[in-house]
Amino acid sequence: PGVIVTIVAPVGTVVAQGDPLLVLEAMKMKNTLRAGRDGRVAEVAVGVGDQVKFGDVLVRVEDA
Repeated sequence: PGVIVTIVAPVGTVVAQGDPLLVLEAMKMKNTLRAGRDGRVAEVAVGVGDQVKFGDVLVRVEDA
């Protein structure tokens, strides 16, 4: 489990593979979730302060 700390790339942001999307904190460590491919952020399914767990959809990236 973790908590969303920062949304780096809001909906509509064009991203390249490896660009940061959001930061989450788990076990007192901050982890940056990065884009797995080039595209545009179509959905951010979480907000700052939300608790998330393995398997939750956090961000959806579609073709730009």
